[in-house]
Amino acid sequence: MAKLTRVWNYSLNHSQGQESQPIIYDGVMLVTTHAATVVVDPLTGRQIWKQELEFASDVFKMARCGLLNRGVAILNGKV
Repeated sequence: MAKLTRVWNYSLNHSQGQESQPIIYDGVMLVTTHAATVVVDPLTGRQIWKQELEFASDVFKMARCGLLNRGVAILNGKV
């Protein structure tokens, strides 16, 4: 463990932080934020794909403590 070094990092670009955990599936890393699903190459950290979510204009009036996402899941090959 003493020889571990960071090879890359990827910013989720959210000032409040994130609580989701990435998963590896079919050779790629998937992670979700409060507003997007991102696919990253786990060897290089390069973003492969990103799908941003669209929210109704009043969603933040109902989400008093912000929007949280606890992670991505895959079932039968679908995110």
